[in-house]
Amino acid sequence: QKLVLHKDVLAIERYAFHNCSFLAEISFIGRSRLRVIESNAFYNCESLLELIIPESVMYISQGAFGDCTSATFYCEVQSKPNTWIDNWNPLNRSVIWGYTEESTASSSSSGSSSGAGSSAS
Repeated sequence: QKLVLHKDVLAIERYAFHNCSFLAEISFIGRSRLRVIESNAFYNCESLLELIIPESVMYISQGAFGDCTSATFYCEVQSKPNTWIDNWNPLNRSVIWGYTEESTASSSSSGSSSGAGSSAS
């Protein structure tokens, strides 16, 4: 299942989507203003495959994506902000830094993948 959040959602609270085992994708309507993802917000979302983390996110708490065993994170920022807790991605799932929809559209038409994958620290 796909979760679509309104662009004016500013925070995702602790345990908001905890154990949502059928949640596979999260997207936003319009340019997101999301600022905070609290601890364990998506804990044990085993079916979560991808999430675009908007550049507006200033803080991600510890274990926000704990036990998200299949997730790839597409981050619009170039690298992990100092305000994100080091353990935001405790399973060290794949992270694509500097993600843009434009780069994906152009690379998918050429058949190559976008961004460089690296582990979150």
